[in-house]
Amino acid sequence: MLVDRIVEVLVEKYNLGEGVRIVSTGSSMGGLMALYGAVAFNKWFSKAACVSSSIGVCMEEIKKAWADFSGVPQELNLPSAPKQFLHYFTEDNMPQTKLARDLEKGMAVSIGRLREDSQYDYKFVCVSHNTLRGAAGGAVLLAELLCAKGYMD
Repeated sequence: MLVDRIVEVLVEKYNLGEGVRIVSTGSSMGGLMALYGAVAFNKWFSKAACVSSSIGVCMEEIKKAWADFSGVPQELNLPSAPKQFLHYFTEDNMPQTKLARDLEKGMAVSIGRLREDSQYDYKFVCVSHNTLRGAAGGAVLLAELLCAKGYMD
């Protein structure tokens, strides 16, 4: 199958090792394809992160998924990882950049204003710190993860 060959190339090119499990992500149709990949090809794809209006979940399920989310950095308790990666705010005016950007030392994502939408079923607002969660903090967190997983001496 094509997926087997693609994963073979990734394993060889990036020296991933045997038995690697891949996380697939996407939004809209890409979100459905990420979910399909995790279900149909779970030999290779261990998890999927997808945002799509076609999945058919209710608001409470979305909020619960956000509240329950815990990634590898949280599971490994990495030093710069936020304890709670996703924070959902119920207030109508949240999240706001000035108020939410430093949440969990800038490493968390603030989510709010989840509401029904006539075109996409639901819409919401996310705020994260571009430098701390993005470039600088993301690089530090990645280095911590690589060390924890034994890829660096």
